[in-house]
Amino acid sequence: MTSTIAEVDLDTCILEADRAPGSNPGGALLPGDTLRCWTHAHSIAFGKATYFQAVETCVLVKWASPGQRPRRSTRLTAALSADDAVKLYLAMLRANLLGMPLTYFATVAWTTVGLIDDAEIQAATQALMTRIREWSTRKREPIHVSWIWCHERGPHLGLHTHLLMHVPHRDAPRLGKVICRFLENYSGRALAVGSEDGRRTFKAIEPSSRTGILSAASAIRFQRRLMRYMMKGVDPNGITPKLVERQAGQQLCRALGVGRPRDQGEIAGKRCGYSVHNVGRAAFARHPVGVRLGGDTAENLLRRDGFAFDAEALQLHHIAALLG
Repeated sequence: MTSTIAEVDLDTCILEADRAPGSNPGGALLPGDTLRCWTHAHSIAFGKATYFQAVETCVLVKWASPGQRPRRSTRLTAALSADDAVKLYLAMLRANLLGMPLTYFATVAWTTVGLIDDAEIQAATQALMTRIREWSTRKREPIHVSWIWCHERGPHLGLHTHLLMHVPHRDAPRLGKVICRFLENYSGRALAVGSEDGRRTFKAIEPSSRTGILSAASAIRFQRRLMRYMMKGVDPNGITPKLVERQAGQQLCRALGVGRPRDQGEIAGKRCGYSVHNVGRAAFARHPVGVRLGGDTAENLLRRDGFAFDAEALQLHHIAALLG
């Protein structure tokens, strides 16, 4: 009798550790710690030797049946698809609806710390997201952090990751240090800080503000510019889907306002994503803002206005009036 082998695509699993009091974020998993898969809404005690080994394997595979085995997706993509663009745009809208404009833009160049293989970088990216979530939630007063991200491959940086994030301005320097420390610990190598070839492992920018208080209009302009920058690798032949009623059937790059899509290389596995725990559709619908406005508010805005990067400020003012 042969056993059935059921494969689990780890690219669909959003994993994080639930720490027991006194355990060290990012360190070895201790007795009493659990690993949660948000995708499957399941949490179970897990005993892998180190934290980073744990987040690379969904516990459901071990728990469900010894006959199952995990696999990492080997699907190859050459560009961001129309569905990818919609996914990232809706996540950005939900972040703004929750009062978390994405005004922190970071780039991680994995090849500068010796990570070359796509599957290796996919695992490192997932571990990085988990580390950021742990850092933000284990404070006495949790820090509200959300993000969208995409992988790109270029001749200068190789496979690298762009993250467009929300983090309170006062906490942005601390977040940068957390990311840099993670990269050093994960790779076991010193970060490149700029050399003859100009490559840096980590770089982050924020919109400038003389007063330290960012206006809604400045936040929208920053998001618009960086979102379009992240979308530069869209499928040049993509067509805007029916969900975006106002622009349905248009050429995708035209609807997004991307002048000329650029080749961002072939990538194995997941190409883009977002912080599903707070700007995912289900998480937003459970949030008090989502309950009040309706869980499908972001979808309705996209359906009505299309990829209207210039219109978000008006939408936010209208939403603020509703909540006031």
